[in-house]
Amino acid sequence: MGIEADSLPPSEILNVENAIDVDLNKPIKLNFEKEPIEYQIRVWDNENNVIATYKDFDDVKEKGKMIYEILATWKAGRVSYVVALNVQ
Repeated sequence: MGIEADSLPPSEILNVENAIDVDLNKPIKLNFEKEPIEYQIRVWDNENNVIATYKDFDDVKEKGKMIYEILATWKAGRVSYVVALNVQ
């Protein structure tokens, strides 16, 4: 059995003006109830384009208010989490 769902692009789900302040000089830990096999961090621009993809927040180079999508993969499937961050 499989379930497939669709949604709006991340930049249409959140308002980037409400971004949470984040300092990348401090460690960022993602807390999952069950650790995924892998995850990607995608950075979206305001025109619904992915402008960068990373394996860890330590690698993020973009600064300022951006939409971030965390795309996590488990054996059972894949889930997308979206957050607006103001990276400093």
